[in-house]
Amino acid sequence: DADGDTCPEHHVLDDLRLAVLTPNLGSHGLGLPGCNDYARGDDACFQRTPAPDATDCAEAYPAFLALDRRDMAADSFDRLVSDAGCLAARGTHGCGIEQPLSAALGALTTQSHEGNCNAGFRRPDVPLAVIFLTDEDDGSLDPDHPELLDPERTDLGALTIRSALHPELLLPVADVFERLWALAPPFSADLFVGMIVGVPSDDPGCLGSGDQLEGCLARPAMVVQVDPANPRAVFPACHTAEGRADPARRFVDLARRLGSRAEVTSICAPDRWESMILDLLSPLLVEHLPMLCFPWTLPFDPETCRTSCVALETLGDDRP
Repeated sequence: DADGDTCPEHHVLDDLRLAVLTPNLGSHGLGLPGCNDYARGDDACFQRTPAPDATDCAEAYPAFLALDRRDMAADSFDRLVSDAGCLAARGTHGCGIEQPLSAALGALTTQSHEGNCNAGFRRPDVPLAVIFLTDEDDGSLDPDHPELLDPERTDLGALTIRSALHPELLLPVADVFERLWALAPPFSADLFVGMIVGVPSDDPGCLGSGDQLEGCLARPAMVVQVDPANPRAVFPACHTAEGRADPARRFVDLARRLGSRAEVTSICAPDRWESMILDLLSPLLVEHLPMLCFPWTLPFDPETCRTSCVALETLGDDRP
């Protein structure tokens, strides 16, 4: 119901697949806290177990959640939302080397191939939405620069903020953009990227569509500066209910490259993250759902939501 008149303009969503991913790709064998006991972390595999702090959850879930309107119970959507919450509420614990952009690319490419951990998730000709929810900027490592994690390279600054201080040692955002562009051709119709990240919640210049963020990176709150009171941290772009959110410069850079196919909102906004995700997804779903409307105005009874016309359908197998 796009205009709020209680009469739907679109068919109900028939089929939805949803998966949750962490940015933990390990610490390349350095054994950093929270990065798991092996070098590749969660290895871009979708989460199958609930978050440690989640309650009223199952012990395990499939690699991705699915909703099919053609074969579902009345409470299926509510259960999908509940299950997604169990998987997604990861909190602020985890690997200190956060690589959400690389994790998303790995999950949707290599790990989605037959025989790998996310097999079956991707489908041809189906719109793809990627939503990032994080209070830190992306720190996706460039394989050509292992020195970023070298504990002996104190000249690069504290390990916790090296990716912010030395973006030139990270996977170039231009490379991420090109690989995202290739995920779902034709790009303009099939891919949407939402970002709930560290940008000022009260600055319109850092909120909205990627093609409207031209001046965001020049805002004082988005400039990376080491906090003198805590040399292991940078000044935040904003404050969340749980703490602080670092300037999400790489996300904003990517959003600008994606243009109208990206949307940025602040993780510091007072809304619940579930509501923010739905707000990001709604325009995409409406854009791709088949219309119920005719291209011209029909006589309409607002009390019954009916019109005085008859629609005839001709079937391809000669049925009347």
